[in-house]
Amino acid sequence: MIVYLALLIAVCLCGAALNQPSVRRRPWPIYGFLLVMLVAVSGLRSVTVGTDAGGYVTTFERTQTFDDMLSSTLEPGFLLLSVAANLLYDNYVAVFILVAVIVNVCFLTLIKKHSVNPAISLFTFVASGMYTFHFNGIRQGIATALFALSLSALLEAKAIRYGAWALGGFAFHRTALVTLPAYVLTSGRTKRWFPLALAGGAILENRQEGQHGGTSTLPPALTGDRGWWGLTVH
Repeated sequence: MIVYLALLIAVCLCGAALNQPSVRRRPWPIYGFLLVMLVAVSGLRSVTVGTDAGGYVTTFERTQTFDDMLSSTLEPGFLLLSVAANLLYDNYVAVFILVAVIVNVCFLTLIKKHSVNPAISLFTFVASGMYTFHFNGIRQGIATALFALSLSALLEAKAIRYGAWALGGFAFHRTALVTLPAYVLTSGRTKRWFPLALAGGAILENRQEGQHGGTSTLPPALTGDRGWWGLTVH
């Protein structure tokens, strides 16, 4: 708790500095310092901090090669991240740090580019639980961070770039695909594309129900449990 409060105070001080016109002209040193702090607190934490952290550490320890990836039903993004982390260091701290870098770079980039008041944005990011979200759900946290970064493409009506970020989030958590209809709903072409977006959302929802023990109305070809890679693992 003390570490978190100290981090929150430091982030508020950095935010206050970023609100100064002289600092906003050259904000990179402050953002760099913020990134180091945020990554350090997240990446160097104990495995007991975070509800699902232990499970992710187990996956990290079992996923040391590309062959190990084929035997898992998890999304390939985190598995690939685990392989990369194992190449750097054989301790779970390596994967925690990589995750922290991805998440915090995404959110800090969004704040720097779009926030008119960095102090409030940074305080909200850390105090609201958005920062600590990836302590518990690593895959969900990365997918959320990538979606946050995609908001720039959404605001600028860059469909391909927005889709690429959404697919990047999908590589870490399947549910990130539900963000794709957001572009349709904000693009000014809702009437033309809404039925397609609605159908796509229905397929995704049915697929999720089928994978989690619910009753799916889709054909077995779409809901069959063949693992993430489309392979039947024996």
